[in-house]
Amino acid sequence: MPVDHLQLGPRLKFWTYGTLGLLFLSGVFWWTLQRWGMIESEFGLAAHPLAPWVLRLHGLAAMVFLVVLGILLPLHVSRSWRVAKNRFSGAGMLLFLFILGISGWLLYYAGGETFRTIVAMIHTWIGVALPLVIVVHILLGRRSRI
Repeated sequence: MPVDHLQLGPRLKFWTYGTLGLLFLSGVFWWTLQRWGMIESEFGLAAHPLAPWVLRLHGLAAMVFLVVLGILLPLHVSRSWRVAKNRFSGAGMLLFLFILGISGWLLYYAGGETFRTIVAMIHTWIGVALPLVIVVHILLGRRSRI
């Protein structure tokens, strides 16, 4: 299989980078609102009114990305794995995505304040690091085509 067939097509690139970008931006925006956007209410400090909407957008983008990932697995990941291209960075990216998915699910469903704090920290740091992992994966993929 030619290496060119391992590249994402324009539409798949749009959906992959678009949903990942929306996930990153909404996650960072929500974190920023939680950290520095608290407002004074009659009952003390309260979450910014945009925070729940940004979190809903983040959840929606996560669901859309799961569909995109379901398309990427057979069209890009398994093909690349079979021809042994960019395995290390691809596996790292899949690991990051897996951790983000599980930690996001745990943040939604798990209880216990200490546990949630630890999971939130993991989710945040892996989410912030993911763009770097993506850039490295893309650059290594381009280098292997030369």
